[in-house]
Amino acid sequence: MASRILIIDKVIKDASGSVSSIEHTIGYEAKSNKNSIDYIKGTYTPTAGDRLFFTKDCTVPRFKVKTLCEKHNLSVTRDRSKATAIFISDKFVEEYISREWLYHCSVEALKEHIKKTPFSYNVQVINLIKFITDNNVEKLCFYYYNNDVFDINGFELDMDNGYTRYCTQENFDTLRDLFTGNITYIQDDILKILNQDVVIDKEMYKQIDAMLDSNDNSNIKMAMEIMANSNYEHSAPYLLLLFKNYGYRIWDSGFRNHVNFKSLVEFFGINGRRGYTNLDLDKIINILKSKNFLTKENIGIFMPLAYDEIKNRCGYDHFKVSKIEFVEDPKDDEEVLNIEDEEPAF
Repeated sequence: MASRILIIDKVIKDASGSVSSIEHTIGYEAKSNKNSIDYIKGTYTPTAGDRLFFTKDCTVPRFKVKTLCEKHNLSVTRDRSKATAIFISDKFVEEYISREWLYHCSVEALKEHIKKTPFSYNVQVINLIKFITDNNVEKLCFYYYNNDVFDINGFELDMDNGYTRYCTQENFDTLRDLFTGNITYIQDDILKILNQDVVIDKEMYKQIDAMLDSNDNSNIKMAMEIMANSNYEHSAPYLLLLFKNYGYRIWDSGFRNHVNFKSLVEFFGINGRRGYTNLDLDKIINILKSKNFLTKENIGIFMPLAYDEIKNRCGYDHFKVSKIEFVEDPKDDEEVLNIEDEEPAF
């Protein structure tokens, strides 16, 4: 069970400086850094009669879903309670969990602190303590401007401070409901099905590369449409290379907000102008690892490019790069591939 906390939202004082009301919210502290995919228990396979529900954060193109429904005898519902398959995005959990810099202390510490006063404490604070006790609250959290709420005769309440991840009671209930059963899936499952036919291989990569390298807007738009409608998993290395080489052009094209393309960038977690224009080989490898797409075949595609980039950075006349190694985890330096006798992939 997650730790229950109380967040002080607002403290109102009267003209004399006494606390006249305390507004607060019950919540739950999110101690782990789990993301959406960590909560998913299975992979979705279309089954005739399924009713699909998409949360508002999903970027699956709805017109494509219509075709999928017709093909597999599925339907889409707006009522989550009637769904047999619920789809969320990678960012779903982030939408429900807040991260803020808060001051906090244990309930016991607060009670001990209040005992320091020789006279009856403010009635609003007494009511707050009763509420905390009745609702099994373990920790009190509030913003810096509430620091003086519990000052007593010059004694300040002893508190810690730092970033706190938490969700409200309503959001906690939503997350609990969605992840209790076995009908919640990541939207990637649907995207893979929708785009399974088009795979960008070496030859198609060269064609798209030429299209993006042109100054013709129609070529750029078509290239981006092919990218958006490809099989993300099997096209991953070439898709990411296209972002690496033409991210600035894709960003400035005016077509990046098309619903299909937004699904593509959401899938790979490419965010903002910097994400589009600052993709290097290390970042590509990290993206592939996060998606479990880092195969030896995919690594082999990048080795010649890495060799050329490292060789070109070497500025010596008498020393040349003749061999490089691939290290999947720089910390342990265990798994190594080399480029010796490797034929360039492009």
